[in-house]
Amino acid sequence: RDVNIDRIVFNGSTMEVMGPTFDEQQVPDMPDIYSYFDSDDSLKGWTLNGSAATDANIGLTLSAGGSIVSDKRFLGNYTAEYNVANIAEGGMAGAIFSYTDDENFGSMVFDPAGQKVIITVTVDGEATVSEYNVIQSFKEDVRFDCTQSIQIEKNESTYTFYMNDREICAIKDSALAGGSIGYIA
Repeated sequence: RDVNIDRIVFNGSTMEVMGPTFDEQQVPDMPDIYSYFDSDDSLKGWTLNGSAATDANIGLTLSAGGSIVSDKRFLGNYTAEYNVANIAEGGMAGAIFSYTDDENFGSMVFDPAGQKVIITVTVDGEATVSEYNVIQSFKEDVRFDCTQSIQIEKNESTYTFYMNDREICAIKDSALAGGSIGYIA
């Protein structure tokens, strides 16, 4: 039995199908690293800062100020995809990228109260912060009590940031060379 399913995406509250396609499609390669963080065993290969809990149904819950970073480093170009769910009221959570140490890394964090994405690039301990209003990309308020997707593409000296497949911004000539990926709360 053949199942013909094309990719489904959401444009606001409208569901769209990326197709139709009738030809055989290539099965995507598995990512270099991934984890559902559904058990304590799933934390192998990751460095945890702060406290966290794993749950088979929920995944990873990080404490405020906590982070988890992959032990694998990416030195060239890469694409990283993250899923962040149920950000606590008044809290912020998101992704870490190009982490080499606490003095050199970037983060993309959701601020539900401000309906913003905050991108911070820290080089030699000096942080540069940029804020982007998500309403400009989505034309409506975004619900942060459900799962949100982050994609970060590093291509040479340019980082492009996406939220739910919509481009939020691009940063060119970043001083970050590459590194590990992770999550931050």
